Amino acid sequence: MAEARAAGIEQKLTAANEKIGVFEQDLETAKKDATEASQRAEEFGGNLRDLEQRFNEIASRNLSCIDENKDLKKKLHDAEHALAVAEERTASLNTLFQEIGHDVLAVSKKIMTVTSDNDA
Repeated sequence: MAEARAAGIEQKLTAANEKIGVFEQDLETAKKDATEASQRAEEFGGNLRDLEQRFNEIASRNLSCIDENKDLKKKLHDAEHALAVAEERTASLNTLFQEIGHDVLAVSKKIMTVTSDNDA
Protein backbone atom coordinates (compact mmCIF):
# COMPACT_ATOMS: atom_id res chain seq x y z
CA MET A 1 0.00 0.00 0.00
CA ALA A 2 2.83 2.35 0.81
CA GLU A 3 4.33 1.53 -2.53
CA ALA A 4 1.09 2.38 -4.30
CA ARG A 5 0.94 5.61 -2.39
CA ALA A 6 4.51 6.40 -3.24
CA ALA A 7 3.85 5.62 -6.89
CA GLY A 8 0.79 7.92 -6.81
CA ILE A 9 2.82 10.69 -5.19
CA GLU A 10 5.60 10.12 -7.70
CA GLN A 11 3.12 10.43 -10.56
CA LYS A 12 1.75 13.61 -9.06
CA LEU A 13 5.30 14.97 -8.65
CA THR A 14 6.10 14.07 -12.26
CA ALA A 15 2.93 15.79 -13.47
CA ALA A 16 3.70 18.80 -11.28
CA ASN A 17 7.29 18.92 -12.63
CA GLU A 18 5.95 18.79 -16.17
CA LYS A 19 3.57 21.65 -15.41
CA ILE A 20 6.42 23.58 -13.81
CA GLY A 21 8.50 23.01 -16.96
CA VAL A 22 5.67 24.29 -19.16
CA PHE A 23 5.23 27.25 -16.78
CA GLU A 24 8.98 28.01 -16.98
CA GLN A 25 8.84 27.90 -20.78
CA ASP A 26 5.80 30.18 -20.75
CA LEU A 27 7.65 32.51 -18.36
CA GLU A 28 10.69 32.65 -20.69
CA THR A 29 8.44 33.34 -23.66
CA ALA A 30 6.69 36.09 -21.69
CA LYS A 31 10.07 37.61 -20.78
CA LYS A 32 11.14 37.60 -24.44
CA ASP A 33 7.81 39.11 -25.50
CA ALA A 34 8.12 41.78 -22.81
CA THR A 35 11.66 42.61 -23.94
CA GLU A 36 10.54 42.89 -27.58
CA ALA A 37 7.54 45.01 -26.58
CA SER A 38 9.81 47.29 -24.56
CA GLN A 39 12.17 47.69 -27.54
CA ARG A 40 9.25 48.42 -29.86
CA ALA A 41 7.88 50.95 -27.39
CA GLU A 42 11.27 52.72 -27.32
CA GLU A 43 11.41 52.73 -31.12
CA PHE A 44 7.83 53.97 -31.29
CA GLY A 45 8.64 56.70 -28.78
CA GLY A 46 11.63 57.77 -30.88
CA ASN A 47 9.54 57.76 -34.03
CA LEU A 48 6.82 59.67 -32.24
CA ARG A 49 9.33 62.33 -31.11
CA ASP A 50 10.65 62.60 -34.69
CA LEU A 51 7.12 62.99 -36.03
CA GLU A 52 6.31 65.58 -33.39
CA GLN A 53 9.43 67.55 -34.34
CA ARG A 54 8.53 67.36 -38.04
CA PHE A 55 4.98 68.45 -37.27
CA ASN A 56 6.25 71.43 -35.29
CA GLU A 57 8.61 72.42 -38.10
CA ILE A 58 5.83 72.19 -40.68
CA ALA A 59 3.43 74.10 -38.44
CA SER A 60 6.04 76.82 -37.98
CA ARG A 61 6.58 77.05 -41.75
CA ASN A 62 2.83 77.17 -42.31
CA LEU A 63 2.48 80.04 -39.84
CA SER A 64 5.28 81.88 -41.63
CA CYS A 65 3.54 81.30 -44.96
CA ILE A 66 0.25 82.56 -43.53
CA ASP A 67 1.96 85.74 -42.31
CA GLU A 68 3.70 86.20 -45.66
CA ASN A 69 0.40 85.60 -47.45
CA LYS A 70 -1.27 88.30 -45.35
CA ASP A 71 1.55 90.71 -46.21
CA LEU A 72 1.25 89.87 -49.90
CA LYS A 73 -2.53 90.37 -49.82
CA LYS A 74 -2.04 93.79 -48.22
CA LYS A 75 0.59 94.71 -50.82
CA LEU A 76 -1.75 93.54 -53.58
CA HIS A 77 -4.58 95.62 -52.15
CA ASP A 78 -2.27 98.65 -51.93
CA ALA A 79 -1.09 98.07 -55.52
CA GLU A 80 -4.70 97.77 -56.76
CA HIS A 81 -5.56 101.02 -54.98
CA ALA A 82 -2.49 102.74 -56.48
CA LEU A 83 -3.49 101.45 -59.94
CA ALA A 84 -7.02 102.79 -59.53
CA VAL A 85 -5.64 106.20 -58.50
CA ALA A 86 -3.23 106.15 -61.46
CA GLU A 87 -6.10 105.30 -63.83
CA GLU A 88 -8.16 108.20 -62.46
CA ARG A 89 -5.22 110.57 -62.87
CA THR A 90 -4.55 109.27 -66.38
CA ALA A 91 -8.19 109.89 -67.30
CA SER A 92 -7.95 113.42 -65.87
CA LEU A 93 -4.73 114.06 -67.82
CA ASN A 94 -6.31 112.74 -71.01
CA THR A 95 -9.24 115.08 -70.54
CA LEU A 96 -6.88 117.97 -69.84
CA PHE A 97 -4.79 117.17 -72.95
CA GLN A 98 -7.95 117.03 -75.06
CA GLU A 99 -8.99 120.42 -73.73
CA ILE A 100 -5.49 121.78 -74.42
CA GLY A 101 -5.63 120.27 -77.91
CA HIS A 102 -8.97 122.00 -78.57
CA ASP A 103 -7.58 125.30 -77.25
CA VAL A 104 -4.44 124.93 -79.41
CA LEU A 105 -6.61 124.21 -82.43
CA ALA A 106 -8.77 127.24 -81.72
CA VAL A 107 -5.69 129.47 -81.28
CA SER A 108 -4.22 128.06 -84.52
CA LYS A 109 -7.43 128.90 -86.38
CA LYS A 110 -7.38 132.44 -84.99
CA ILE A 111 -3.73 132.83 -85.97
CA MET A 112 -4.51 131.61 -89.48
CA THR A 113 -7.51 133.95 -89.66
CA VAL A 114 -5.41 136.90 -88.51
CA THR A 115 -2.58 135.93 -90.87
CA SER A 116 -4.92 135.59 -93.82
CA ASP A 117 -6.61 138.93 -92.93
CA ASN A 118 -3.19 140.59 -92.82
CA ASP A 119 -2.23 139.05 -96.18
CA ALA A 120 -5.36 140.34 -97.79
